[in-house]
Amino acid sequence: MSLSDKMRAVDVAWNERRWDDYRAHFAPDFRGWMDADTAPHDLEEHLRRGQAFCLEYPDNLIHIDPYLQLFCDAAETRTCSVALTTGISLAGEKLSALLGVVCTWRDGRICEQREFIATKPFPSA
Repeated sequence: MSLSDKMRAVDVAWNERRWDDYRAHFAPDFRGWMDADTAPHDLEEHLRRGQAFCLEYPDNLIHIDPYLQLFCDAAETRTCSVALTTGISLAGEKLSALLGVVCTWRDGRICEQREFIATKPFPSA
């Protein structure tokens, strides 16, 4: 399976809230950064943050068909994806943002990830 296919599988697991499958795509020693993080967080914190976000935005989707951009480097060790993410919070707040994710892969799993969310108004999917 190509890294592009693996990245798509990560986002499908997120969209379907299959947290065990989502977890399986990450290395046990995973390190991640989100937006303004100055220090990395571990896999457990990454999962906690993702699940908390999905509780706040229960219909959140990462629009991957197609991605705005999805590519991997020639060595097949890094992927970069850009997608629209949308949802409505429990308080009725609409989310429509660009999500950029840069991943470093080792042995078929994500070992490092940096996420960037641009929350300026974007058209909904």
